Amino acid sequence: MITDASNTALLSYSVTTDPEPLQASPASGRPLYGALTIVVSNNTEKPIFCEQIQFLLPIGNLAQDLTSVPTGILCAAVPSANWQLSQTSEGAFTAFPLTEEHKKITSDGLVFQIYSIVVNDEVGTFTLTVQETSSTSGTDFQVRTGGFDLAKFPYGYFFGGLAPSAPQVPYRGQVTLTWTGSDGPEYTMFAGTQAYNVTQTRAWLSPNLTTDTTFLLQASLQQRGETVTIHQSTTVIVADPSVTATDLTVLGDSALQGVVTIGSAARQPNLAVDGTTSGSGSVTAVAGVQADDGTGRPANLVVRGETSLQTTTVNGDLRVTGALEAGRARPVFVSAQNADKRTQLWTVNDGGEIFTCWKPSTDPNSVWTAWVGCRNPPGTLLTLTSSQLSDGRPQLFAVTDQGLYSCWPPGDGTGTTPRSDWGTWWRFPTPPGPNVP
Repeated sequence: MITDASNTALLSYSVTTDPEPLQASPASGRPLYGALTIVVSNNTEKPIFCEQIQFLLPIGNLAQDLTSVPTGILCAAVPSANWQLSQTSEGAFTAFPLTEEHKKITSDGLVFQIYSIVVNDEVGTFTLTVQETSSTSGTDFQVRTGGFDLAKFPYGYFFGGLAPSAPQVPYRGQVTLTWTGSDGPEYTMFAGTQAYNVTQTRAWLSPNLTTDTTFLLQASLQQRGETVTIHQSTTVIVADPSVTATDLTVLGDSALQGVVTIGSAARQPNLAVDGTTSGSGSVTAVAGVQADDGTGRPANLVVRGETSLQTTTVNGDLRVTGALEAGRARPVFVSAQNADKRTQLWTVNDGGEIFTCWKPSTDPNSVWTAWVGCRNPPGTLLTLTSSQLSDGRPQLFAVTDQGLYSCWPPGDGTGTTPRSDWGTWWRFPTPPGPNVP
């Protein structure tokens, strides 16, 4: 079946040929005959009024002609009680409604057949021209045109039977597509945005399918400088397919049982949840996740797997059955007083590195020293605090993703003044209980 991509008519047309595709007659011997079936329909919700439809066949011996014998061609209209089709001149077939009432075309279509056509012996592509005199109001009729490019393949050529091994497959399943076709043409299989050369086979295994896929098989042949093509298509349904959406609004309960990623570096779609959302796999949100019932009232967000959320607002219950990492809490300042009464400060930068500075003297008005980097404990720093030993020396405590650590200045007399090189961080005994590294 061929539909007219450039049709400017109000009505819709599709054309099939018999045989499919048409075959050019042999150079000698009995000629071959062909037939055209044209289905006319109204694909709009409003009536279309039509006074006549004319079908024009190119007559001649060239590749772009259909036949060199304009006589003996038969034609018919269905339903014949409403419309009539007749040959009005060489290569011209005109259809008329039999009554004024039948000018109005709504949901009931029309079928026109032109058959017993002697196909000429030249391989090539000819154009079936349609001229429609139509209107949307029943007045002001205009002639509108369309065209259909139809191929004539060599004598004896056959092509067809494209079928999948299964009409439906599971997610990431595959199908084997089979067809019949004569040797000679180049065969190309189109699947989504990909094209595959399948000339050397008549059975082809598809890639893994994640969404409903229409396969288009094209046969293309060159002969005497003319190129003819024909297509067949079939669609395979994928159970539980991938879904791509810019904005997803869920109005009821949702169970997300795999990895769920919201947003990307290039685009940040929104996920609006107006009910309870349960995720048993990993959930990654590049943007924010906000859970409410759509009116600002709290809703529940339940995540049972690994979850990474950069900005999260939950106005209802948040239940996490696994570990919850809320990011590193970095103190602005940690301070302590050394044994000689001078104050020392520590801070952590955005890279998790510890820096320190101190008063150069006991004068409270003295200017602080420059910030100096300190040795970090093993792992990624989560928090930092300080205390003071009984002899006045400060002691630092740090929690990292590898445990609890502590360090202090040496007790050899050199550690009574502020400094940054305290030496080794020692692993501190971890208290019992959950959520402690």
